[in-house]
Amino acid sequence: MRTSSMRLIMLLKIVPFIIFIGLISSGCKSSKGITELTKIPTGINNSGGGNKGNTGGGNLNPLGPGNIGGNGGNTGGTDIGGNPAEPLSIPENYREQRNVFASVHFDYDSAELRPGDMDLINQVAQHLMQNPAHMLLVEGHCDERGTEEYNLSLGERRALSVAEELVKMGVTVSRLGTQSFGEKVPLSDSSSKESLAKNRRGEFVLFMPMDGVVEIPQE
Repeated sequence: MRTSSMRLIMLLKIVPFIIFIGLISSGCKSSKGITELTKIPTGINNSGGGNKGNTGGGNLNPLGPGNIGGNGGNTGGTDIGGNPAEPLSIPENYREQRNVFASVHFDYDSAELRPGDMDLINQVAQHLMQNPAHMLLVEGHCDERGTEEYNLSLGERRALSVAEELVKMGVTVSRLGTQSFGEKVPLSDSSSKESLAKNRRGEFVLFMPMDGVVEIPQE
């Protein structure tokens, strides 16, 4: 009898212990399931750019700082919303053509478009919409006044203001790019009022298939 009683007492002690261990194991599994969270993707589109938003010129997008690598090159920069975007990719069979369109010009220390330039920008927009294979880079330029860093930023804003207007007129963002040259590429080295005004400009660089022919618009 004594032996039977001792066995019963040991059994009564072991059963609650087993139940307790089971509850702990179950709780740990539940806790682990709660803490294993899915990682949030980090590849969010940022964009700067060189017009398309950084102080180095860029690309509308593809708008942002960016360089052009000639045929088959990419222009990189910032998009119209001021965020970094994918660079504007120029196909290898495309060629660059300048002086197809006249430049737009800006007041001193301003990136605001002049009312008199809207017809010119509209002409550029109409050409792009009628030639869906063509792509465009807008370059921002400044006169010599101000620091190099400031002028790169100002040139970027000037190029972006033109690109944004083209988008408003119906041009697809992915066909546009921007780049700032600041004061580095003046049309005139003179410090006269007229020369400084000539240097504050936005230029258009057209990219098209090599077999394309574009007539320069007549005044």
